[in-house]
Amino acid sequence: LPNMVLMAPSDEAELNRALRLALSLDVASAIRYPRDNVPAINFEELIDPSLHSAAKQEWQVGSSRVLRSGSDITFIAYGALVQNALLAADELIAEGVSVEVIDARFCKPVDEKMLARVLTSGRPVLTIEDHALQNGFGSAVIEHAVANNLPTNQITRLGMPDRLIAHATRKEQLAEVELDPSGIIKSARDAMRKFSRVEIEEQSATV
Repeated sequence: LPNMVLMAPSDEAELNRALRLALSLDVASAIRYPRDNVPAINFEELIDPSLHSAAKQEWQVGSSRVLRSGSDITFIAYGALVQNALLAADELIAEGVSVEVIDARFCKPVDEKMLARVLTSGRPVLTIEDHALQNGFGSAVIEHAVANNLPTNQITRLGMPDRLIAHATRKEQLAEVELDPSGIIKSARDAMRKFSRVEIEEQSATV
């Protein structure tokens, strides 16, 4: 539908904010959430105090929030997989990798200001979702980047592959398609290696 708003909350507090926003809109909207228990604690209670105030604000259409600050790699997670993105980030941070974690909140419209900043930061970017990769959040990010002449070569999309997933628990299914914390860590390391290799090749080409 034209002007429809698509959103996905990451925890209970965010679900409440999403519902309040949906009730205030004069256009159609949809809220995506999984068949699963909500996280035991709202993520805004676990983040750096400097990010706390902004993370608790009421939703504005097309506005994301930052849950971790970092400079080596950025995770942009949509919806319920924010939890796995944070767990993966914490393990990488413990290894000395500086990881930014963004809770996207919206797939339509995407956060244009955030993407302009992140995609021109000169570091790898992972989009993370429990949606099919085709026509999903990661695709929306790339479409926006192409339309606005933003770089896309540093983007890695993580999501559900175009195949049948065996019947199992949600946790088992996410592990099968490497959307669990271990799978996200593996993809992050691959992305950083690839990005470093491309940087070296570009520097060699200019010498």
